[in-house]
Amino acid sequence: MPQRDGGSRRRHRWLWWIAAGAVALVAAAGIWVGVRGILAKNQLEALPPLATQAQQAAAAGDLVALREVTGRIAAHAGEAASLTSDPIWRATEVLPWVGPNTAAVRLTSQSLRDVATSAGPVIDALDATGEASTDAEGWDLGLIQNAASPLADFAGALGAASTELSGIDPSVLLAPLRDGVTRLSAPITEAAGAAASASSAASVLPGMLGADGPRSILLMVQNPAEVRTAGGLAGSFVLLSADNGRVRIAGQADSSQFPPLPDPAPLMTPSSIELYGENAGTYVQNITMTPDFAATAQLALQWWASVSAERPDLVVSIDPTVLGALIGPSAPITLSDGSTLTSDNLVDRVLVNPYLTMTAEEQTAFQRSVTEAVFDRVLTGRPDPVGWARALADPIGAGRVSLWSAREDEENLLAASPLGGLRARQLAAGPGAVSVALNDATTGKLDSFLETSVSAGIAACGSTGRELVVEVSLTSTATDAARAYPPLMTGSLGEVIPPGDIATNVAVAAPPGYLSQGVFLDGTPMTSRSADDDGRATTVARLQLPPGAGGTLAFHFLAASGAAEAEPVVVLPPLLRPASLGSPVTPTCS
Repeated sequence: MPQRDGGSRRRHRWLWWIAAGAVALVAAAGIWVGVRGILAKNQLEALPPLATQAQQAAAAGDLVALREVTGRIAAHAGEAASLTSDPIWRATEVLPWVGPNTAAVRLTSQSLRDVATSAGPVIDALDATGEASTDAEGWDLGLIQNAASPLADFAGALGAASTELSGIDPSVLLAPLRDGVTRLSAPITEAAGAAASASSAASVLPGMLGADGPRSILLMVQNPAEVRTAGGLAGSFVLLSADNGRVRIAGQADSSQFPPLPDPAPLMTPSSIELYGENAGTYVQNITMTPDFAATAQLALQWWASVSAERPDLVVSIDPTVLGALIGPSAPITLSDGSTLTSDNLVDRVLVNPYLTMTAEEQTAFQRSVTEAVFDRVLTGRPDPVGWARALADPIGAGRVSLWSAREDEENLLAASPLGGLRARQLAAGPGAVSVALNDATTGKLDSFLETSVSAGIAACGSTGRELVVEVSLTSTATDAARAYPPLMTGSLGEVIPPGDIATNVAVAAPPGYLSQGVFLDGTPMTSRSADDDGRATTVARLQLPPGAGGTLAFHFLAASGAAEAEPVVVLPPLLRPASLGSPVTPTCS
């Protein structure tokens, strides 16, 4: 028999040792990753309850508690990030099954570390603002300017974290990790929107308040008892003058002072006229029908020019719920008639009772007295930026505050933030965002009795592609007693729309790349109109409800080439009764 020479035996021994070494290295790497994974898991498990504590401290304005808890979050997340950032750990991320889990641990750890770390300078800036002297009147613009950079860093960290966490597919994660990522991503995403708004406001607010010279601000106070796309009809207009942080009322006007425009077409796009009608530009009350707040601002300035020689360089839109938030828990405001106004009774006193008990002239006088009294309270003394930020967080998140600036640098920031109106909010919500808007069709003030719920979903429909369905459910909570309300409450269209009915034009704007496919009312096709509005297929349909009735409109859209493969995100309208988000729709391909 042939004998193996010594060289062959040595080669086999070397191969065996190499194989054994490779196995040992893999085992060692597995142990290394396993041990570090357990340690990282322990760090991450401490974060969800700390995130809840941080939310509670922020809502209460407790900066001491907020600083302490964000420090603990930074420590835990930083340690987890350190444990999951070495080359061996990163190498596992390319492996099947294991990779998505190890990548999710690393991305979550790093994102939360960056968010918590960037929160420290913001808390320091807020602390300095809270400790400022309150002897002088007006805003301390220097403090706001000092907070702008930390807020921008914080908003950037939150935005990046929201993007990272939303990009993790939970279906491929182990159950404990899946639950943890889900629990953490929701508050991060919510906070990212609020931080973006705060950052934009801090960037432009000093200039708007006269840091570099006097500014003129046209404030529109909407009335959501008669709903519009932006929230409510444009009812009251207040001219504010701002100089070096001090703000005063320089003039007022009521919508009744503005005559109809004979030809609104030059100020409106063809798609706006197609969707909302020429009335959106003919009557000042309707200028908030368009989702483009820049167009609304231009229309407002056009009408303001008919009563004043001063052309404001800022337009701000709010509704009475914003005024209520600014009043907050402070002492009641005493009106000229001796009655009191609080954040709790403001909606009923301003948006319901006047239309039941007052003439049109009395309503105008009452609204003017309310505006003067509230702004006298809000503008007197030194404002509390921290308190205002807390009070306005929810109204801004709901789209109740919109701003437009004639200065290009300011407008570029506003138009890309949730402060830029409904279209800007839809753009900021991502490629799958769907917006819903309501416009009253009764000319009355019954929308304080309207409840709204919205749901959306996408189905893959074989060769026809993806179909998006958005369901908008409206319910009238008015009773039959509404039929006896005065015309100022029910509207003046009694021959067409019976008194007490609520007629609403519902507009749904799809993501870019979708085509309108019609509307169904409780399963039955109905009349609608559609147009391409700034690159988004938008469909409008009317729903008329007797007292106590309800109905559901289903808007269908079909994905064309270029449509993003993203789950629908619904941008809700700012309503007197906040709209709710229903369970996702499971469309049936039509």
